[in-house]
Amino acid sequence: MLPASLNDIMQEFKSKIGNSFGTFFILTVSSLGSLYLLFFLTTDLRLTQITISGWLAIFLTYCILAYLYIGSTNNDILLFADRLEIVNRLPFFRKHHTFQLDKIKSVKFRHEWTETFGKSIKPNFLKYIVTQFLAPFFFPADYKWIRVSADKDYKFYCFGIEMDYYDNEGLLFEDLFNKLADRGVNVSWTDTSDVYYSQMTRNIENKNQQP
Repeated sequence: MLPASLNDIMQEFKSKIGNSFGTFFILTVSSLGSLYLLFFLTTDLRLTQITISGWLAIFLTYCILAYLYIGSTNNDILLFADRLEIVNRLPFFRKHHTFQLDKIKSVKFRHEWTETFGKSIKPNFLKYIVTQFLAPFFFPADYKWIRVSADKDYKFYCFGIEMDYYDNEGLLFEDLFNKLADRGVNVSWTDTSDVYYSQMTRNIENKNQQP
Protein backbone atom coordinates (compact mmCIF):
# COMPACT_ATOMS: atom_id res chain seq x y z
CA MET A 1 0.00 0.00 0.00
CA LEU A 2 1.37 3.42 -0.94
CA PRO A 3 1.57 6.20 1.68
CA ALA A 4 -1.29 8.71 1.63
CA SER A 5 1.09 11.52 0.72
CA LEU A 6 2.03 9.71 -2.48
CA ASN A 7 -1.54 8.77 -3.31
CA ASP A 8 -2.42 12.48 -3.22
CA ILE A 9 -0.14 13.22 -6.18
CA MET A 10 -0.39 9.89 -7.97
CA GLN A 11 -2.48 9.08 -11.01
CA GLU A 12 -3.21 5.38 -11.28
CA PHE A 13 -4.01 3.69 -14.58
CA LYS A 14 -5.37 0.46 -13.19
CA SER A 15 -5.92 -2.71 -15.15
CA LYS A 16 -9.40 -4.12 -14.66
CA ILE A 17 -9.00 -7.85 -14.15
CA GLY A 18 -12.66 -8.53 -14.90
CA ASN A 19 -12.21 -7.10 -18.40
CA SER A 20 -9.30 -9.41 -19.08
CA PHE A 21 -11.08 -12.48 -17.76
CA GLY A 22 -13.99 -11.66 -20.07
CA THR A 23 -11.56 -11.48 -22.98
CA PHE A 24 -9.97 -14.77 -21.94
CA PHE A 25 -13.39 -16.43 -21.84
CA ILE A 26 -14.30 -15.12 -25.30
CA LEU A 27 -10.97 -16.27 -26.72
CA THR A 28 -11.22 -19.76 -25.25
CA VAL A 29 -14.89 -20.67 -25.51
CA SER A 30 -14.72 -21.21 -29.26
CA SER A 31 -11.42 -23.06 -28.91
CA LEU A 32 -12.94 -25.38 -26.31
CA GLY A 33 -15.87 -26.05 -28.61
CA SER A 34 -13.51 -26.92 -31.45
CA LEU A 35 -11.45 -29.14 -29.15
CA TYR A 36 -14.53 -31.02 -28.02
CA LEU A 37 -15.66 -31.46 -31.62
CA LEU A 38 -12.26 -32.94 -32.47
CA PHE A 39 -12.47 -35.37 -29.55
CA PHE A 40 -16.04 -36.28 -30.47
CA LEU A 41 -15.12 -37.03 -34.08
CA THR A 42 -12.00 -39.03 -33.22
CA THR A 43 -13.01 -40.82 -30.01
CA ASP A 44 -16.81 -40.47 -29.90
CA LEU A 45 -16.44 -38.73 -26.53
CA ARG A 46 -19.68 -37.33 -25.09
CA LEU A 47 -20.00 -34.76 -22.32
CA THR A 48 -22.13 -37.15 -20.30
CA GLN A 49 -19.20 -39.57 -20.17
CA ILE A 50 -17.02 -37.10 -18.26
CA THR A 51 -16.98 -37.86 -14.53
CA ILE A 52 -17.28 -35.31 -11.74
CA SER A 53 -13.55 -35.58 -11.08
CA GLY A 54 -12.96 -35.02 -14.80
CA TRP A 55 -15.08 -31.86 -14.79
CA LEU A 56 -13.24 -30.69 -11.68
CA ALA A 57 -9.87 -31.21 -13.37
CA ILE A 58 -11.08 -29.30 -16.45
CA PHE A 59 -12.38 -26.45 -14.29
CA LEU A 60 -9.17 -26.17 -12.25
CA THR A 61 -7.04 -26.26 -15.40
CA TYR A 62 -9.16 -23.52 -16.95
CA CYS A 63 -8.86 -21.37 -13.81
CA ILE A 64 -5.08 -21.79 -13.76
CA LEU A 65 -4.78 -20.82 -17.43
CA ALA A 66 -7.06 -17.81 -16.86
CA TYR A 67 -4.92 -16.69 -13.92
CA LEU A 68 -1.71 -17.06 -15.93
CA TYR A 69 -3.28 -15.04 -18.75
CA ILE A 70 -4.47 -12.27 -16.44
CA GLY A 71 -1.24 -12.13 -14.46
CA SER A 72 1.00 -11.87 -17.52
CA THR A 73 -1.08 -9.34 -19.46
CA ASN A 74 -2.16 -6.86 -16.77
CA ASN A 75 0.05 -4.25 -15.16
CA ASP A 76 -1.05 -1.15 -13.30
CA ILE A 77 0.68 2.09 -14.26
CA LEU A 78 1.30 4.80 -11.67
CA LEU A 79 2.24 8.27 -12.85
CA PHE A 80 3.86 10.77 -10.50
CA ALA A 81 5.24 14.24 -11.12
CA ASP A 82 8.78 12.90 -11.51
CA ARG A 83 8.48 9.18 -12.23
CA LEU A 84 6.56 6.34 -13.83
CA GLU A 85 5.96 3.11 -11.95
CA ILE A 86 4.77 -0.23 -13.30
CA VAL A 87 3.16 -2.44 -10.67
CA ASN A 88 1.71 -5.93 -10.72
CA ARG A 89 0.16 -6.93 -7.39
CA LEU A 90 -1.04 -10.42 -8.31
CA PRO A 91 0.71 -13.26 -6.45
CA PHE A 92 3.37 -15.04 -8.55
CA PHE A 93 3.44 -12.06 -10.94
CA ARG A 94 4.45 -9.32 -8.53
CA LYS A 95 6.69 -6.66 -9.97
CA HIS A 96 7.51 -3.03 -9.31
CA HIS A 97 9.58 -1.06 -11.81
CA THR A 98 10.35 2.61 -11.31
CA PHE A 99 11.48 4.98 -14.08
CA GLN A 100 12.50 8.55 -13.42
CA LEU A 101 10.87 10.64 -16.14
CA ASP A 102 14.09 12.50 -16.96
CA LYS A 103 15.81 9.14 -17.57
CA ILE A 104 13.20 7.86 -20.02
CA LYS A 105 14.23 8.16 -23.67
CA SER A 106 10.81 7.31 -25.08
CA VAL A 107 7.55 5.49 -24.43
CA LYS A 108 5.83 3.75 -27.33
CA PHE A 109 2.14 2.87 -27.09
CA ARG A 110 0.49 -0.01 -28.90
CA HIS A 111 -2.37 1.38 -30.95
CA GLU A 112 -5.50 -0.71 -31.36
CA TRP A 113 -4.29 -3.43 -33.72
CA THR A 114 -7.68 -3.98 -35.38
CA GLU A 115 -7.49 -0.52 -36.93
CA THR A 116 -4.65 -1.40 -39.30
CA PHE A 117 -4.11 -5.16 -39.17
CA GLY A 118 -4.40 -6.93 -42.51
CA LYS A 119 -4.73 -3.86 -44.73
CA SER A 120 -2.24 -5.26 -47.22
CA ILE A 121 -3.78 -8.75 -47.42
CA LYS A 122 -5.24 -9.67 -50.80
CA PRO A 123 -7.76 -10.80 -51.94
CA ASN A 124 -10.50 -9.31 -49.75
CA PHE A 125 -11.97 -12.74 -48.98
CA LEU A 126 -8.64 -13.92 -47.50
CA LYS A 127 -8.31 -10.62 -45.63
CA TYR A 128 -11.74 -11.14 -44.08
CA ILE A 129 -10.91 -14.69 -42.97
CA VAL A 130 -7.59 -13.68 -41.42
CA THR A 131 -8.76 -10.52 -39.68
CA GLN A 132 -12.17 -11.71 -38.49
CA PHE A 133 -11.55 -15.35 -37.61
CA LEU A 134 -7.84 -16.17 -37.26
CA ALA A 135 -6.30 -13.03 -35.76
CA PRO A 136 -8.66 -12.80 -32.74
CA PHE A 137 -7.36 -16.18 -31.54
CA PHE A 138 -3.89 -14.68 -31.10
CA PHE A 139 -4.52 -10.95 -30.60
CA PRO A 140 -7.49 -10.09 -28.38
CA ALA A 141 -9.39 -6.88 -28.99
CA ASP A 142 -7.92 -5.30 -25.85
CA TYR A 143 -4.33 -6.17 -26.83
CA LYS A 144 -2.13 -3.28 -25.70
CA TRP A 145 1.26 -2.56 -24.21
CA ILE A 146 3.77 0.21 -23.61
CA ARG A 147 7.48 -0.03 -24.35
CA VAL A 148 9.61 2.12 -22.06
CA SER A 149 13.10 2.90 -23.35
CA ALA A 150 15.48 3.89 -20.57
CA ASP A 151 18.75 2.06 -19.84
CA LYS A 152 17.19 -0.66 -22.03
CA ASP A 153 13.77 -1.45 -23.50
CA TYR A 154 11.03 -2.68 -21.19
CA LYS A 155 7.69 -3.96 -22.47
CA PHE A 156 4.66 -4.07 -20.21
CA TYR A 157 1.27 -5.52 -21.18
CA CYS A 158 -1.77 -3.73 -19.82
CA PHE A 159 -4.81 -5.35 -21.42
CA GLY A 160 -7.10 -4.28 -18.59
CA ILE A 161 -6.52 -0.53 -19.05
CA GLU A 162 -9.38 0.78 -21.14
CA MET A 163 -9.25 2.98 -24.20
CA ASP A 164 -11.55 5.89 -24.97
CA TYR A 165 -14.58 4.15 -26.42
CA TYR A 166 -17.99 2.97 -25.24
CA ASP A 167 -18.15 5.98 -22.89
CA ASN A 168 -15.49 4.55 -20.57
CA GLU A 169 -14.78 6.66 -17.53
CA GLY A 170 -11.69 7.26 -15.41
CA LEU A 171 -8.08 7.41 -16.51
CA LEU A 172 -7.71 5.80 -19.93
CA PHE A 173 -4.84 4.58 -22.10
CA GLU A 174 -4.93 7.77 -24.17
CA ASP A 175 -4.79 9.86 -20.99
CA LEU A 176 -1.50 8.22 -20.07
CA PHE A 177 -0.15 9.11 -23.51
CA ASN A 178 -1.14 12.76 -23.13
CA LYS A 179 -0.05 13.12 -19.50
CA LEU A 180 3.38 11.70 -20.19
CA ALA A 181 3.74 14.09 -23.11
CA ASP A 182 2.75 17.00 -20.84
CA ARG A 183 5.64 16.00 -18.56
CA GLY A 184 8.09 16.21 -21.43
CA VAL A 185 8.40 12.49 -22.18
CA ASN A 186 8.88 11.48 -25.82
CA VAL A 187 5.76 9.43 -26.62
CA SER A 188 4.50 7.82 -29.81
CA TRP A 189 2.01 5.27 -31.14
CA THR A 190 3.04 2.15 -33.03
CA ASP A 191 0.93 3.30 -35.97
CA THR A 192 -0.48 6.72 -36.87
CA SER A 193 -2.12 5.90 -40.19
CA ASP A 194 -5.50 6.18 -38.49
CA VAL A 195 -6.62 9.78 -38.00
CA TYR A 196 -7.39 9.16 -34.32
CA TYR A 197 -3.75 8.46 -33.46
CA SER A 198 -2.26 10.96 -35.91
CA GLN A 199 -4.41 13.72 -34.38
CA MET A 200 -3.16 12.96 -30.87
CA THR A 201 0.41 13.00 -32.13
CA ARG A 202 -0.20 16.29 -33.96
CA ASN A 203 -1.69 17.87 -30.86
CA ILE A 204 1.43 17.05 -28.89
CA GLU A 205 3.71 18.37 -31.60
CA ASN A 206 1.72 21.63 -31.68
CA LYS A 207 2.05 21.99 -27.89
CA ASN A 208 5.80 21.46 -28.08
CA GLN A 209 6.11 24.15 -30.74
CA GLN A 210 4.37 26.77 -28.66
CA PRO A 211 6.69 29.32 -27.04
